[in-house]
Amino acid sequence: MKALRFVEVQWNDAHSTGAATFDAAMHHRPCVMYTRGWLVKQDESGVSVACERYQEDGQWFYRGTTYIPAGMVVKVSRP
Repeated sequence: MKALRFVEVQWNDAHSTGAATFDAAMHHRPCVMYTRGWLVKQDESGVSVACERYQEDGQWFYRGTTYIPAGMVVKVSRP
């Protein structure tokens, strides 16, 4: 596999509070997340980004991959 491009993914994540009360004005919206890494795959299903890569015998390997469903992705860009 050739070396992949480094990207930043902005995405909307679900969350929960540990408190007994729920402040809708503060918490009734997604948590906007930013994940940076090597773009492993992007298609109609979602985006996979690896946080680590290494090269061995001329071949790139990736690990620590995060998958983000397409419906949660806001944008993918170069940082």
